Amino acid sequence: MRPNPLYDAVQFLTKPAWFTAVFWLLLLASIAIALSAWARVPEQRTPGALAIWLLIGRYLVAKLAGSGVADWPVTLPLKGKVTSTIGLIELVPVSCVSGVAKPLASGYLSLQALAGSDGWIVVPADSEGFAAGTPVAVRPWP
Repeated sequence: MRPNPLYDAVQFLTKPAWFTAVFWLLLLASIAIALSAWARVPEQRTPGALAIWLLIGRYLVAKLAGSGVADWPVTLPLKGKVTSTIGLIELVPVSCVSGVAKPLASGYLSLQALAGSDGWIVVPADSEGFAAGTPVAVRPWP
C-alpha cells in the first residue's frame, strides 16, 4: 500500500498540538506587526496606541487565547484633580503613595510620567474629570 500524503496531512492538521502551534505563531506574528507599526507611529500618537491596547487590545488577545485578563483595580482617593475633555476617553497614569493616587499627567502622556507611575485610571468620555478626593479605580500596568 502506497503512503497517502493527503491523509497524513489531514491527520497532522487535526491534532490539537498543531492548532496550538498555529495559534501562537499567528499571535507572535501579529505582535511583531503591531510593534513594527508602533515604531512608525509619531511620538504624539504613542499614548493613543497605548490606551487602545490597555482598554481593548489585551482583552481581545486574551479572549482569542481562551483565557481572561486578571483586572483587579484598587479603589483609592485622588490626591489632585484630573481634567479631561468631554467626548474623549482619557488614560491617566497615577502614582500610588500612602493610600492615595497622585495623577502624574493628563492630556499628553510623556514617557517620564509613564515610567514614574504605578498604575492608570480611565476618565470616561462623558466626564470632565475627577475632583481631588474622588475615589477612582486604579489598575496596575500589565
